[in-house]
Amino acid sequence: KTFTILQFTDTHYGEDHNKDVNTTRIQIDMINHVKPDLVIVTGDAVSGDKWDKTKDFYLRNWKAWTTAMTETKTLYAYTLGNHDDEADMNRNDIVDLDQSNEFSLTQKSVSITGATNYYLPILSSESDKPASFLWFLDSMDNGCLDEKDGWGCIAKDQVEWYKDTSNLLKSEYGTKTSLAFFHIPLQEYMLMYNEEPVYGL
Repeated sequence: KTFTILQFTDTHYGEDHNKDVNTTRIQIDMINHVKPDLVIVTGDAVSGDKWDKTKDFYLRNWKAWTTAMTETKTLYAYTLGNHDDEADMNRNDIVDLDQSNEFSLTQKSVSITGATNYYLPILSSESDKPASFLWFLDSMDNGCLDEKDGWGCIAKDQVEWYKDTSNLLKSEYGTKTSLAFFHIPLQEYMLMYNEEPVYGL
């Protein structure tokens, strides 16, 4: 009656082959040790900003960063970061590619900002009803709320989508525990860092 998540973020494949090999080895070791029910990859799996203009840059590095999950036959879900789409594939094409992996649970969002806004239910061990929900939000790459400087953020229409969808789920299943995953931190993280004691840096 437990559900274990292992999260990987900012693996930045495509910068250095030897580091990529070591990253894959570490990921496989961690999966084998933790034995997660689900791996969650929260962006910048690939350093698109390091694209060397060779053909199929993202495809090659996607095959590399998904190796750990493929070899261990572990389900995973992916939400995009700010560097993933800076090479030769856009956000929608990246999601299409990732959905071709038999262990991927990644979904594509439509009609709202970003390509990876979706939720996954965690079913109860005692019934086929959801016990919890995992939310994935696409914090985009840059230009938060039309500001030219700085990285991206979660847009207003994404917040409205989350509120509307979570209210529908609440009306159907009742209040459930939820976790949200995204790449670029919320503004409140900066407020906390600036105003409160922060440990572990």
